[in-house]
Amino acid sequence: MSMPSPPLPVARKHVLLDLLVAAEHERLGLHRSPARVDEVARWVRARHDLMRPAELHDFLARSGLGPAGFHDRIRALHDLSQLQEHHRARIDQRLPRYRAVFGVRDWLLRRAMEAGQ
Repeated sequence: MSMPSPPLPVARKHVLLDLLVAAEHERLGLHRSPARVDEVARWVRARHDLMRPAELHDFLARSGLGPAGFHDRIRALHDLSQLQEHHRARIDQRLPRYRAVFGVRDWLLRRAMEAGQ
């Protein structure tokens, strides 16, 4: 079953990410692998229960996305995946700091639980 649409602020961040990915992909001169694009399309279709062609076509028609819009999105996901691999070492280096900052909610919950004991 498809996931609900994200709230507008989250959707805006996704669009910004798409813009940055497109610029970085072009700047690096990376090329798309047709086989990998197909693999990403199969993953997206399976993830959202759109494996049967009739369901995919119905979704595309009802969403207004259409086949071209769907393929553009798949290519964007492919490019993001390719960039993640290209920048893996830099991502892995920064990941602990990122996780620490976004771990504040867990810290707050632990603090509240400890205070309540």
